[in-house]
Amino acid sequence: MQTDFVPSSVMVPPRRLNELLGQARQYQAQQCRYHVSNLDSSLYHDHYCSRHQFPTTTTHILEGHTDEVWQIQWSHSGTTLASASKDKTVILWRIVSSRDPRPTAS
Repeated sequence: MQTDFVPSSVMVPPRRLNELLGQARQYQAQQCRYHVSNLDSSLYHDHYCSRHQFPTTTTHILEGHTDEVWQIQWSHSGTTLASASKDKTVILWRIVSSRDPRPTAS
């Protein structure tokens, strides 16, 4: 009696397990309330960041909005920061140095 098998390369795409494990790590980081970095990411235990690891020191105050800031987002290059405020404005900040954020010229 001959049994035909479907090769695993047809059933499972290449590197699929690696992709699933990466998604599992990413999901745990997204669910972490105090997530700071992926440095301690491991599959041997669940991801956990302590609230004591969360930054609590003010390093910059971006003055320019007239009401509270609701959202900020870094550019992919890390040289520009966008801030959106309740005052219905968006300011693009060019990062000149690590200590001196400045609004970009419009």
